[in-house]
Amino acid sequence: MAYRFRESSSPLVSVLWWVEVDQDASYTDAANEFWGIAFNRRAGREQVGASLIGPSTTPRTLEMLAGDLGWGVELPAHVFLRHVPKLSRLGEMRELPCDGSFVEIGGVRLPVPPFGDEAALETMVRRLHQQGVLVADDDLAAALAGEDPAYSQRQLRRRSSSAVGLGQKQLQQLTRARTAYRLLHEGRSLAEAAAEAGYSDQAHMTRSMRAVAGMSPAKILADDEDAFRSRPS
Repeated sequence: MAYRFRESSSPLVSVLWWVEVDQDASYTDAANEFWGIAFNRRAGREQVGASLIGPSTTPRTLEMLAGDLGWGVELPAHVFLRHVPKLSRLGEMRELPCDGSFVEIGGVRLPVPPFGDEAALETMVRRLHQQGVLVADDDLAAALAGEDPAYSQRQLRRRSSSAVGLGQKQLQQLTRARTAYRLLHEGRSLAEAAAEAGYSDQAHMTRSMRAVAGMSPAKILADDEDAFRSRPS
């Protein structure tokens, strides 16, 4: 499986990604707080499909077939979609109306970005923002970055839950797990990574990473295609 991603220069986009599947495989994606828009072309088919991907508190296993193509965008945690029916549960992937040439998102009809066309993906996001479908909550972004919020903790929890679908503690758990992953790949020991990421001890980190990624830190380090590698850590 050839997977690649690129961080975007647009403040409305976190990651642009593409995947080409060369053999049947399953892939586990770590739990995360990000909304995403994905496109796919299944092996042996010409028509493109589209999906809205919601945040998740548990890892997701994706089944892929040789010849499948996938591409899309992942949004920052403070960027969310309006005029789109709420997903019924965390972790849901909902099909979007798509005829192969155009996709409808929040009542706005847009051309499907071609596979590999970075500019077309970013243009799609920009047009959704201009049409009021995509909303960026700058106050929430500042709070998530650790700055003093412009409103009370109660209001922050409410806005976080409304925009992301997750509470503050859940967001902190996901961020901490990605921090620990980065530290481990930088060469920290398990104990050092646990302490620097803010866990009370190594056992706490192991439990958290199992919950977020479905595997232990040792397994994650040994796996070439672990559940965290689909986005920056």
